[in-house]
Amino acid sequence: MVHSRRVSTTSSIVRFGAFEVDLATGELRKHGLRIRLQVQPFQVLTSLLQRPGEVVCREELIRRIWPDGTVVDFDRGLNAAVTRLRQTLSDSAETPRYIETVSRRGYRFIGSLHVDHLEPPATALAAAPSAGLVTFSSPRIMWLVVALLVSGALLLWRLNRQPTRQPRQFTKPIPLTLGEGVERNPSFSPDGSQIVYQWEQEGHSHIYVKGLGAGDPISLSSGDGAEYSPSWSPDGNSIAYIGRQQSSWGIFVVAPVGGTPRKITDFPGPSFATSIRPYRYLDWTSDNRHVIVSSMGGSAVWEALMLVSLETGEKTWLTRPAAQDMSGDREPAVSPDGRTVAFARGGLGFEHLYLLPLTADLRPEGPPRALPTAAPARSPVWVPDGSALIFAGPDQNIAAGLELYWMDLTSKAPPRNLTAFGTGLGTPAVSRNGSLAYSTLGRESTLWRQDIPIPNQPVPAPIKVKSAATVLIIPAYSPDGSHLALASERSGTREIWNCASDGSHCLQITSTGSQRVNDVPRWSPDGKQIVFQSMAGAVVDAYVVNSTGGPTRRVTSNDHHGFFPYWSHNGKWIYYSLLANKQHVIWKIPADGGTPSQVSRGRVLVDGEDSSVLYYADDSKIFRSASDGSGKTALLNDVWLWSFAVGGDRIYYLHSESERVNEIRQFQLSTRMKSTVRRIDKPLVYGLTLSPDGKSLIYSEVRSRGNVMIAESHN
Repeated sequence: MVHSRRVSTTSSIVRFGAFEVDLATGELRKHGLRIRLQVQPFQVLTSLLQRPGEVVCREELIRRIWPDGTVVDFDRGLNAAVTRLRQTLSDSAETPRYIETVSRRGYRFIGSLHVDHLEPPATALAAAPSAGLVTFSSPRIMWLVVALLVSGALLLWRLNRQPTRQPRQFTKPIPLTLGEGVERNPSFSPDGSQIVYQWEQEGHSHIYVKGLGAGDPISLSSGDGAEYSPSWSPDGNSIAYIGRQQSSWGIFVVAPVGGTPRKITDFPGPSFATSIRPYRYLDWTSDNRHVIVSSMGGSAVWEALMLVSLETGEKTWLTRPAAQDMSGDREPAVSPDGRTVAFARGGLGFEHLYLLPLTADLRPEGPPRALPTAAPARSPVWVPDGSALIFAGPDQNIAAGLELYWMDLTSKAPPRNLTAFGTGLGTPAVSRNGSLAYSTLGRESTLWRQDIPIPNQPVPAPIKVKSAATVLIIPAYSPDGSHLALASERSGTREIWNCASDGSHCLQITSTGSQRVNDVPRWSPDGKQIVFQSMAGAVVDAYVVNSTGGPTRRVTSNDHHGFFPYWSHNGKWIYYSLLANKQHVIWKIPADGGTPSQVSRGRVLVDGEDSSVLYYADDSKIFRSASDGSGKTALLNDVWLWSFAVGGDRIYYLHSESERVNEIRQFQLSTRMKSTVRRIDKPLVYGLTLSPDGKSLIYSEVRSRGNVMIAESHN
């Protein structure tokens, strides 16, 4: 590759920035993906590339584009061609990177070029006339040629050593919003003066607009349903968002100044597991007439990307992810030129980033291409010139929360951490002038003990067991009731802890490192060991650790991963769940090691006090069977996220009507009667444990928090 003053139209492929031009075939590509460009803009680009750094006058360009004079208004036609070319290259007339306007004269290409010269065939060299060959008839000519070759090599070396484009520099971030609850999913107005965002408070989620200066936010909606993921249209005239009424999802559009929202269409919506996570759901296309949403349906088990016309409501699937459990396509982000969609694909919390090229009529132009980011990576947004993505992902500490990264798409350099913004961040947005907004994301939880009411007596009030500035989840009573095992993030990573039953004297008993997430602890019958699940990436295995801490022992194998482990009451077995053919199947393995054997279909299992009866959950249902899996009988169908405990002749479980309307219920096995122990009008974390004496339950309330931050760009 060389940097040439003149470029041949028949023997060169020219590269600049993220673009590649084949002057012989008339093809333009960006990041290897073909981009359609009209004939006239491509003729302008060819003329400028053939003479980089030189002014190509307007008259010359007009003669090349319209040699037969078919266009009457030549000036307007040339201006339109240059404008279209700049839009395709994400360039600007005011701050050009590639195409510079030379006042009253013409245009000049000012970018750095790399040119691949194609060698002519040997037969062509042999057939070339002798007059075209250079002979070294004197030492002076020979040394001149050598000097030219050395100069070319030095120039090539300098071009190849061009440093990777550095991330923009930002001012110190300041809070834009300070409301109680969770404020997230910001989206800039086109002029960068306002932000629309989603505000969740007291169990309600609505859309608000706020200026970047002083002043209160303005509500754009106040209906009974929940509203999510607002996005400002490129022309600034509309805001689109997702609305939910009970189990029905819809796409809505409203004016930035408020008014009655217009429902575009119903659609399947995202999955339940996705809807409770901090994801974006939609983005506009550059024509202001379509949105791209993440939706269930089609041939995918989980979400795929769908194009929706705002004029007709017509729906077109853009992606079809692999039909495997815990996988899907989410968080679409349309590039500034409208020809590429960045999105996240993969298991929840462990996504990778992909790019999908689009044709001019918004159809997929080839399959999605994976970007070289370390998982997990999600919430991508484009910088204004389309040369880089900013996205959210962990650094070394998965449990500490997400951080922001800058990924230069014009080079092979790895993503760079924007360390100045800290951790616990998500859903970034970038304005057209390069300013950055993002959400702070965090959760706090409290453990509560609910004593089982005595018949014909008032229900006792719950008692706080432990509060923390981190999440405490999935508690489990020890066999003697004196201790609790639980998963906590208080050390910076999610590890297993052993605490006294009143929440005091906590001891961290695992230290598996920042690349693992540990939870679901369950005690051995003698109280000396704890089995738990540990997740690295999308792989989950069962491990055992002493209840006082120490090294861990892996129970499952590379060929037989498993999760939701449970120690049988007789101490002989460790049960776990295995995902196979999109079904969860319960297996058991000898506690001291050995060959696993299949029990029955299900996800979470506990056994009876004499280990002759098994109870296990699958989705919202609870079943009972004999210890060998025979005699399977359905008992309940209203259990929330496998949260249940068995004691004596009763099953205690969590039931959820909505995020903030939950109940502890009990089911009496002998009478098959259900009743409510307590209603809890707060969000919960899944997990429920019953004390060995059957007198109390422990559960975990959770409170999310977050605000919108903003940092100005000063590059």
